[in-house]
Amino acid sequence: MQEPETLSINESSRQQVGLGRHRIFYVIIIVAGACFFGLTSPRELPLPLLLVSFVVVGAMLYSAVRLALVAASLDRRLTSLQRRAVTGTLVVLPVLLLMLQSIGQLTIRDVVTLCLLFGIGFFYFERILQKQ
Repeated sequence: MQEPETLSINESSRQQVGLGRHRIFYVIIIVAGACFFGLTSPRELPLPLLLVSFVVVGAMLYSAVRLALVAASLDRRLTSLQRRAVTGTLVVLPVLLLMLQSIGQLTIRDVVTLCLLFGIGFFYFERILQKQ
């Protein structure tokens, strides 16, 4: 009877070590992204690096959302698919809005449309995941 408890403690500590590594990685991404934006000027960057900046923003948001989920202890309550859906929604939506704003095409209609599409998609995928 003692062995299953020991195994669960070891499994728990393995998960915590993995989360610790991920936390460090997420913090490094946020710091590197902040350095990238602090040391560059968008007016002087070539076009490919401007596109990379959206990827950097996405990576920074992803890292911040994952750290927030871990800090709020929601990470353990969500399945991996639910975690991806929540994180994806909270990352892709602001990046798309930022992209539209950067080319001068962001209107209130775009914001409402994107929010509705993401809301409908989120609930649609949630129902699919519940059936599995």
